[in-house]
Amino acid sequence: MTTITSNIVSLYVHELDGGKNLKLDLSTKHDRNKLKYLLEKQCYKLRKKDIDRYKDFIVNSFTK
Repeated sequence: MTTITSNIVSLYVHELDGGKNLKLDLSTKHDRNKLKYLLEKQCYKLRKKDIDRYKDFIVNSFTK
């Protein structure tokens, strides 16, 4: 489940250590990069340009 509040995103990633809840603060560059990495990992079947478009759209929409 993913929850978005202000610049905070809470999500559950089952690939990390057998399952882990993450809370990312998208006002920090480190957490935005972590979200981009997770999106790339989850979207590996998409073409590269689609991955870039989706991850940039999602990250940019939270940081405006």
